[in-house]
Amino acid sequence: MKKYIVSVASCLFALCMQSCFQDMDHPAFDYPESTGEVPTTPLKMYLPFDEEDIRDKGEWGFLVAD
Repeated sequence: MKKYIVSVASCLFALCMQSCFQDMDHPAFDYPESTGEVPTTPLKMYLPFDEEDIRDKGEWGFLVAD
């Protein structure tokens, strides 16, 4: 029983020590630069659930391929 407690405790200790020494100033993932403003596009589907009329008021259409 002592063997299991010691192994679990050492695994938890190793996990805690690993997370304490992460470099948060220079993380491994480099976030991409911002591309600026996103162009606004009309809604494909507009379903206002807070109004009485819940019919679609968006702009959409079907693409037909032969």
